[in-house]
Amino acid sequence: MGRLIERISGSTFVEALFAQVLVLIIFSAAMITLSSVYKMSLKRVNIGLENRLKYLEYAYNNALLEQPYSEDRDDFEIQLRSIDRDGVPFIEIEVLDKRDKKSQIKTMVSGR
Repeated sequence: MGRLIERISGSTFVEALFAQVLVLIIFSAAMITLSSVYKMSLKRVNIGLENRLKYLEYAYNNALLEQPYSEDRDDFEIQLRSIDRDGVPFIEIEVLDKRDKKSQIKTMVSGR
């Protein structure tokens, strides 16, 4: 019986290490890009909400809204009411995020 000696080619340790580092760099770049896209989509929703709140403040100060005011949007519920603290009129805007059930209240001095 003769011995069959055949050399099987394989990669060296350095080649395998280089391939792993290359895959890691590509995966990291993809994750950074995906994270950036996700953050921008969230920021766009918040910018739209902030613009709406600024409009409601303007409309209240120019007597374009009836009191109390309530608005139901897709992801948010907005309530605007006037309050009086020690004779000083304030506007209180409450925003309820329907997705995570968190509420934020913004209070400012009324321009009326």
